[in-house]
Amino acid sequence: MIRSLPAKPVIAMTGSPVCAGDSATLRIPATTASVQWFGQGGAIVGATDTVLRVPPGRYTVRLTNAFGCLVLADSVSVIQATATA
Repeated sequence: MIRSLPAKPVIAMTGSPVCAGDSATLRIPATTASVQWFGQGGAIVGATDTVLRVPPGRYTVRLTNAFGCLVLADSVSVIQATATA
């Protein structure tokens, strides 16, 4: 039996660039697969929903279906805004 991969998610981002101390929102479409978000330091503990608020950094998400097949989204970067004089 051939087991298919979950559909590769596309991360939508709102709120980037962010001001110091603020966060952006990352979203993926609703899915029946298990969700795990990752930051630069690895898996983000408790980040298993389709929506995530994050500070500046680089992020991706992994989906795992009921058969254990997994797929990673292309990563996105949340950028901190620079002050202008």
